[in-house]
Amino acid sequence: MMRPAYLLVTLALALGAWWVTRLGSGLDPVLVATGLVVAWVIQAVGFWTLTAALERGGSALGPWVGGMAARAAGLVVLWLIAVGAGLPGIDLVATYAFALLAFLLLEAAWLAVGGGNLLHPRKDQID
Repeated sequence: MMRPAYLLVTLALALGAWWVTRLGSGLDPVLVATGLVVAWVIQAVGFWTLTAALERGGSALGPWVGGMAARAAGLVVLWLIAVGAGLPGIDLVATYAFALLAFLLLEAAWLAVGGGNLLHPRKDQID
């Protein structure tokens, strides 16, 4: 239940951020939506694979490094698209970066509070 709830909360945050920017921020809503969608998808996949590894009791290093690499690659790709197409970088790249920052902070809190049994299993759960 932890993964779907986290995905719904972050999706609600992304939709809320998109809605707020439509209230007259001056940002292009299509570029903001693109940055938010890309950030949410990368974060969702990264969180899903990390928590799956934690639930299995295996090493979380691979999924964590892979998730961080995907987040960095998303930033580079969006920046290249923005520069190549002459798009306003603040609308696309900054939206992506700030959304990921918010998602990562929420992920850390989510795992620390809700994932306590994943990070520190009880003695009867250890083989």
